[in-house]
Amino acid sequence: KLNLRQRYNLPQEATILIFTGSLIHRKGIDILVEGFLAALQKHPELFLLLIGPQSKRENPSLNEAFVEKIKGMITKSGAVERVRFSGLITDRKQMADLYRLSNVFCFPSRREGLPNVVLEAMASGLPVVVSDLPVLKNVIRDGQNGLVVPMEDAPALVKAIERLIQDATLRVALAQQARIDAVAHHGFQAWQSQMAAYYHRLMDENQG
Repeated sequence: KLNLRQRYNLPQEATILIFTGSLIHRKGIDILVEGFLAALQKHPELFLLLIGPQSKRENPSLNEAFVEKIKGMITKSGAVERVRFSGLITDRKQMADLYRLSNVFCFPSRREGLPNVVLEAMASGLPVVVSDLPVLKNVIRDGQNGLVVPMEDAPALVKAIERLIQDATLRVALAQQARIDAVAHHGFQAWQSQMAAYYHRLMDENQG
């Protein structure tokens, strides 16, 4: 982690929270930043890494006024040096590096299909904190391979982050189980098996 942080000019001793996705209201960025700023008061070692489109140049449908509002929250709090807006990153190796150098993946989204970024974070061996999205019900088991917080609940997000900061044993256990589950149930081989089983069922139904 230290070598990677040096390469990407990120603070060596920080506890880095990472988010990946467009900086839009649906993704819960406002909840994440609100929770981060609250947690930062007690844990000044925290650092927030936001990766994803932040302008119309990167995502034509993005609301730039919303992004400026988020940046204004950070500026007003005096935490500009503890947050990095990295913009859209398409290089897979760079993304893998950024997952590896981070400590916790946070995803307080309000609405999603199955988010690949959560699976990527799990496969990278990161403990994940997610909102209670119905689509993640069979992916994240609270307290076993991640932590689940109520949607729209910044204080609950803060508690989850603090729990992981303070309990290294839990943090490691969640990260290890997250990787095991991602590889076993959401990797390419698992996808192949699921698709094969699906087509076999269709064939059996047609023959019947």
